[in-house]
Amino acid sequence: MVRQAFYYCVNKAKQVKLLNGREIINNGLQAPPMPGYVPNYNPLGLDKNGQNIAKARALLAQAGYGGGHPFPAQDMVYAKANTDSDNLAAAIQQDFQQVGITINLKGLSFPAYLDLVGKPNTTPLSYNSWYQDFPDPSDFIDPLLTCGAANVQANGSNAAFYCNKQVDVLADQARGDTNTAERLKLYQQIQDIIVTKDFP
Repeated sequence: MVRQAFYYCVNKAKQVKLLNGREIINNGLQAPPMPGYVPNYNPLGLDKNGQNIAKARALLAQAGYGGGHPFPAQDMVYAKANTDSDNLAAAIQQDFQQVGITINLKGLSFPAYLDLVGKPNTTPLSYNSWYQDFPDPSDFIDPLLTCGAANVQANGSNAAFYCNKQVDVLADQARGDTNTAERLKLYQQIQDIIVTKDFP
């Protein structure tokens, strides 16, 4: 519930602006012109900034935070690569202030960042980016949202340690499917599970 509230806080339009329009807001897992991209995908009811502050506040209240019981301050680690990363992290810090949450920023070298977020229960919040290696939906699903990528021993890229066996089964099917249309339908099913069922 708290994790969901945090997601609704981030002003994605501000992130795009800080990057001089080099990005776009995308409410799904596949971005254009990636095969499998679903135009106007917005099942969570996000506004034009990619937020839902009312939903964030409601979820925090349901979790017992608000009024006389504020959410405790949290540390957020991020890979301190350049001025962009500092500015993006600071913008998120401001976004959380809208719902009364204090975020302390901790910029780390990339190796130190990876070492920390590769282990569970070492930091409450982390922020980094993911760049497409090749134009296929698997490049977003396999390394970031499968159980194998959450393997601590392998120090995988799944920093959220997300693991859903149903998603893994569908990802395995999609990986070996030679029918392009059917394969993309499987990735759209994966998107719906992750976005609307595991993250309502």
